[in-house]
Amino acid sequence: VMNCFESKEMLTKGIDETRLSSETHKSLVQLSDRLFHWPLLLSIANRLIQRKCKLLKSRNIVEVIEIIHQEMEEGMCTLDPAVYQSRQTSVEYCILASTNQLSGDENACFEMMAIFSEDTNIPVTVLGKLWGLHEKEADDLVEKLVETGLVQMCNAYSGLQYFVSLHDVIRSYLISKTRHYLTDLHTRLLECYRPGFSCWWKMEEQYMFQQLECHLREAGRNQECDK
Repeated sequence: VMNCFESKEMLTKGIDETRLSSETHKSLVQLSDRLFHWPLLLSIANRLIQRKCKLLKSRNIVEVIEIIHQEMEEGMCTLDPAVYQSRQTSVEYCILASTNQLSGDENACFEMMAIFSEDTNIPVTVLGKLWGLHEKEADDLVEKLVETGLVQMCNAYSGLQYFVSLHDVIRSYLISKTRHYLTDLHTRLLECYRPGFSCWWKMEEQYMFQQLECHLREAGRNQECDK
């Protein structure tokens, strides 16, 4: 958990200091308190502030923060009031405020990312296959997910390929959203790389070669692990 100064620094990262006033400071403190001064949530909120300032062409940070508060309130309408003040609820309504920036199809693609293991560098090419999108479309969606703070860009590169990752808290949220059809999502990815009559181990995609056993087991296809 961050202190008040650190929280403000996190929320205003990348924002022109000349746009910050005493009124802005008060709004930032309220938003920090609401997010329990938790770095992950503050980072998501910072991305939201920057994105909304850009989309709304607004220089009024206070106005933008108020919009974020309103979107969080809308998200909380779908949550259990009994856990209103819990940190988990803060996670949910902060993520909901971010997913509100996505279309229905984009949100469905984001939820598919529940299948990827914690602390895994996910190739954007693999995401494109999973989502059924062309390279440019996948790149654009990944950029939007990064802008909203829902995924993190990795520093790892392999040739022209780049990678993203999920924070474990966001991954847990996605798993809770997709738990009833998570097996189907693993199957969907496997079908994208089905080798036909060849064995799985002849795949050229490095990520699938390394993570294949995990996806096979999660898809309930244990008998294929040794083929």
